[in-house]
Amino acid sequence: MINKEGSKGIDINGDAYDYGFTIEIGRVHYSPNEDGTYTTDLRLHSDAGAPVFEKRIMSSQALNDWYSNPNPEYYEEVIKDLPQE
Repeated sequence: MINKEGSKGIDINGDAYDYGFTIEIGRVHYSPNEDGTYTTDLRLHSDAGAPVFEKRIMSSQALNDWYSNPNPEYYEEVIKDLPQE
């Protein structure tokens, strides 16, 4: 399922960061926006073999919920209907 260690590290200032996580159907990378939302880059597995890339804008609540429950059903029920950038 989720690999919370996937993007953790220490930057050159000694600050810890974690800007991505692995989900059952791919990988999520995110960056904060000034308005409190997040831009997410999704790399999803496809049945055709080639990955599918999506860029979506989501609330911190939606991102946090997905991080806590990274299953394909959450993508289908919530993430898939969020605006794409």
